[in-house]
Amino acid sequence: MKAAGRLGGGNSGKSKFCFGRGQQLGIPPAGNDEFFLLILQDIARFIRRCRDPFAGIKSSHFCAFSLVFGRFFCGFACPFGAVGDWIHALYVFICRKRKKKPRVPSAREVRLLGCVKYLVLSGLLLLSYLGLYGLMRGRSPWDVFSMLTARNLHLEGCAVGCVLLLLIAVGMFFEERFFCRVLCPMGAIFSLLPVLPIFALRRSRKYCGPKCFHCTSICPSAIELPEDGQLDASGDCFQCQKCTANCPKTNIHAACSEKLRGNELWFILLRAGLLFGLLFWLGKL
Repeated sequence: MKAAGRLGGGNSGKSKFCFGRGQQLGIPPAGNDEFFLLILQDIARFIRRCRDPFAGIKSSHFCAFSLVFGRFFCGFACPFGAVGDWIHALYVFICRKRKKKPRVPSAREVRLLGCVKYLVLSGLLLLSYLGLYGLMRGRSPWDVFSMLTARNLHLEGCAVGCVLLLLIAVGMFFEERFFCRVLCPMGAIFSLLPVLPIFALRRSRKYCGPKCFHCTSICPSAIELPEDGQLDASGDCFQCQKCTANCPKTNIHAACSEKLRGNELWFILLRAGLLFGLLFWLGKL
């Protein structure tokens, strides 16, 4: 596996107007933690079965988008994931200069570490359910990240959050999508959701080379793509499109059509427009 594959530089598609990886777009980081808090509180209110008629509406609409399009938010709009990609790209660049192969976690390590995000989600949901999420102020790496991206350097009382953010950055440096795979509570929610096999990626195995698993080897989540005709779809797919762009046989496509590869510019802009429209509407509720 080439380092360029991990960095996402390759693009074997026929059209030059195709994206080879995610994070080409981005929601402004400032306020991203507030949106996540709203989702947590919304879910917590739904669990408590309060009489608020809007309980669960924000989370249900946002999850409905992911139900159809998968984790497009993670692949193309999450600012935290974008920063992680940039940090890891620096590690890959250093490895290239030193002529060393970047460390790639095994599939077993990916699966085991991926369980941690469910513990993080459970803890945050419990705090939100009990109305104690305010205790995280100053201790949350999301708060610190939001302040820094808003150029607010008044970090008094945020020492714990700064240390946690620094440790996360170290993990991002050495492991691709470290936060997304291991710690992201929103990622835990998305991975638990079913994904409709409409735009989920498939591969035409009959056209693949013998014993070729290049798509799995470059996938940050070590996902083995289903073959044509299979209905399963992994909730851990970030929609980064690395497998699509780097497939040597261009065998990867959306489940609904072999002509739709999923990384076409028009299709990305369509999903991005729907996502930003949804976020804008949810912000007005």
